[in-house]
Amino acid sequence: MTDRSLPYSESIPQGFFASFNQLLGSELDAAIKGKSIEEAVKNLQEKGQQALTQALLEEEKKKETDKKAP
Repeated sequence: MTDRSLPYSESIPQGFFASFNQLLGSELDAAIKGKSIEEAVKNLQEKGQQALTQALLEEEKKKETDKKAP
């Protein structure tokens, strides 16, 4: 899916950053309100991976659609 030779920021879909920042803010707020740091990090890892996977799939679909467009 991604070329490992690309710089870090170019190999991550732009659509991922907004969703990850929202998720990060949510988990930080939860930790401030008493959620354990371990649980917040675990959720951030799991949900962050889901968001990245979704963003990669959407980017791949867009590339395929762009290839088919006249």
